[in-house]
Amino acid sequence: MSMLHTECLSPSRAHATAIAVADIGLTISYSALATAARRLAGDIARHLPAGGGRAAVLLPSSIEFCVVTFALLERGIAVAPIDVSLRGLSLDTALRRLSPHVVVAAPSVMARVPRDRLAECSLKLNLECVRAERSPVLVVELASDLGSDRRMIAVQQDDGMAEPGEGATRNPDADALLVSTSGSTGLPKYVRLGHAGTLFNARGHLKALGLTAPFRAFQALDVSYSYGLVASMLATFVAGGTLCLPVRSDLQALRPALIRSGATVCLGSPALFDYMLQTCPADERDGLRALTVIGIGGDRATETLRRRIAAALPQVAAHVTYGVTEAGPRVATLPPDRLLTAPDSVGFPLDGVEIAILDEDGEPMPAGQVGLLHIRTPSRMNGYLDDPTPLDPSGWLAVKDLASLDPEGMLVIHGRADRQFKHRGRRINPAQIERVIERLPKVVSVRVEPVPGSDSLKAIVHHQIDVGDDFCDRLVAHCRRNLPPRLVPEIVETVPETGGFFFKGRPLAVPGTVG
Repeated sequence: MSMLHTECLSPSRAHATAIAVADIGLTISYSALATAARRLAGDIARHLPAGGGRAAVLLPSSIEFCVVTFALLERGIAVAPIDVSLRGLSLDTALRRLSPHVVVAAPSVMARVPRDRLAECSLKLNLECVRAERSPVLVVELASDLGSDRRMIAVQQDDGMAEPGEGATRNPDADALLVSTSGSTGLPKYVRLGHAGTLFNARGHLKALGLTAPFRAFQALDVSYSYGLVASMLATFVAGGTLCLPVRSDLQALRPALIRSGATVCLGSPALFDYMLQTCPADERDGLRALTVIGIGGDRATETLRRRIAAALPQVAAHVTYGVTEAGPRVATLPPDRLLTAPDSVGFPLDGVEIAILDEDGEPMPAGQVGLLHIRTPSRMNGYLDDPTPLDPSGWLAVKDLASLDPEGMLVIHGRADRQFKHRGRRINPAQIERVIERLPKVVSVRVEPVPGSDSLKAIVHHQIDVGDDFCDRLVAHCRRNLPPRLVPEIVETVPETGGFFFKGRPLAVPGTVG
C-alpha cells in the first residue's frame, strides 16, 4: 500500500486542478501542490532529520493546510489538526495531551500557543500564504535546536511530480492522522488513524456518494473535524477532484463562497445546510443549483430538514451519512432516493464495513430492536494516543450509540447510550422523545432532560418565531398522540429562534441574531 499522500498526489493527474479559490480567481494544479509539499518536506528534514513523530497543525481549511499536511506526511509525521479557535486553557489542554514534536501555525495563532508547550516541541513552523502578483507564495519560518531560517516557497511553480523522499514511511498501518474527539470525561482524546485505513474510508465514502473525477467539492467543514478532513478534503484528493476553498470560513461567508466556486459537491452538517437554506435570499437561490451531490452528516438530519432540502434543491442527490471518528470516520450512507421514505435512517454500511446490534450481554438483537452499535471496518482506529488499552483482536469496535437495523439492513441511530437515565424506575432514551417532538412543524431543535430533585421530564424546544400562540398546546397534544404517557414531558420550555442555528447543541453565532 502506498502512502496516503502519494495516493492523493498521484502523478497521473499532474496537470489537473487540485485547489481552486474562487474568491480570488486562483487555481493550483496537483503537480504544483506536490512540488510545494516536497520542498517544504525538505526544509522540515533539515531541522528534524530523523522524521516521524506528530505535528499539531493550527491552520484553517486553506492552501497552507494542504501543503503542510502533505509535507508532514511525506516525512512520516502524523498530522493532528487543531481547531484554530481554541485559546487559553482549552488550547493548552489540547497541546499538552498531544505533546507534539512539531507545531505549525500562522504567526498570529502561534502567538497564542503557551510558551511551555512550544519549549517542549522540536520544531516550530510559522506558515502563511501570501499572493505575489497572481501566484501564491508560502512564507515559511522554521525554528529548532538546529537553528532557524526563513524561506519563501512558490506554490504555483511546477517542476514535475516526484516520488517521496527517503524520510517517508511506507508502513500502511502507521499513524497518518491524529483527530481530536471528546471522551466520556469531556477532555480531548486523539484518535490514531492509519494510512491504509484512511484510504479505505475515503474510497468507500466516494463510492457510496457515486463520486469520480472530475468534480468540484466545496470545503465547508473545518479540517479539525474528521468528517471535514477525511470525507471532504482528503477524499477529494484521493478521487482527483478539485477542492474549492473559501477565503473566509465564518458562517455567513460560506454560502456566497459556495455559489462563486461553482462547486458540484458539498458536505456539511445539518445545521450548516439549515442555515444556508433558511437565510438564502431569493436572488441567490439559483446559484445553489450548480450542486449535484451533497452529504449531510455530523449530527442527526431531521425529517423536517430533509424535506426542506428536497424542496429547495430538487436537482441534488442528497445523501445522509453517519460516522464516528474511531471508525475512520464514515460508516454508513443513505441513498438519495430514500431521503424522504426512510426519514429515521442513516443508510447502508459502506462496502467492507460490518455492523452488529448487540444487547448488554453481547447477544445479537432482532431487526427493529434497539441495542448497542458495534462496527468492524478496515478503517478502524489504531487506538487512542498514549492509551495502552488493547483493541478487540476480532476487529470489532464498540460504539456508545444506540441503534437498530431495519428489515432491509439499513442503520437507524437512536441516540447516545450515555445519555440514557432512569425515570420513574425505568431507563429511558431521551432521543426517542426528542425525535417525536422534532417532527412537529416549526421545531428547530429539542433537548429532553430530567428535572433534578423531581420525577419530571423537561423539554427545551427551540422553534421558529412564527409558530402561533397555541404552539405549546399543539406540542403537548402532539406528544400525547405519539408517546407513552410516562414519556410526555411535564415541563416544556420554548425558545424562539431569530436566526440562530445549532450544531451539536452549540449555537452557531450569526451577527445580529439571538442564538
